[in-house]
Amino acid sequence: MKKFFSALMAMSMAMALAIPAFASQTETLEYEASTQAPTINIEMPSAASVILNPYKMEVTLSDGKTKLSDQIVSPTACIKNTSDIGLKVNVTYSAVVGGDVQVVSDTKTDITKSTDKLVKLELTLGTVTKGDGSVAPTGTALLVTDSEQSLYDATATKPTDNRISLAAASDKAPNYLGIKLSGAAVAQPTEPWTENDTVGATLVFEFTPVANAGA
Repeated sequence: MKKFFSALMAMSMAMALAIPAFASQTETLEYEASTQAPTINIEMPSAASVILNPYKMEVTLSDGKTKLSDQIVSPTACIKNTSDIGLKVNVTYSAVVGGDVQVVSDTKTDITKSTDKLVKLELTLGTVTKGDGSVAPTGTALLVTDSEQSLYDATATKPTDNRISLAAASDKAPNYLGIKLSGAAVAQPTEPWTENDTVGATLVFEFTPVANAGA
């Protein structure tokens, strides 16, 4: 009997030794990479105009109703953000003159004491609730000079970011940017004003997407 149990135990040990050992196995999962990049859609005004009116005559705007006697007459132009994301707007601006016009380069210049064909040209930018030009922006007036200036210059030694925020088209916040030129001119220069004396501006806009609220 002892021999029987000894043989059975030996057989069991042999079977145990015969069980195969399974090899390790690895699997690879690769993620498909993509980026949800925004598409910037902007509605720019088809045209913008400015009238130099140094003698303060009555000027009728293109709507046939509005009459102004400002020395710088320029209807409010509007840019609309129709993107699905908010934007930061940077503007680079400079004056464009014709004839004998000169633009002041210092806000402290008193043009009432000048007899030259001098113009103080100012640019106002800001968000507005309507895009039909009926609402003027109320931001700080910026002096427009012969030199190119920007709301934001990242290369400056101490850059000040004055860019304007425009809401996404789906938000309730204003998504219109109002643009307004205004200013004053010497009323009685030594040489009378002529139709060749003009003043305007060149504006270059840069739109940068920003993360939506809650992101």
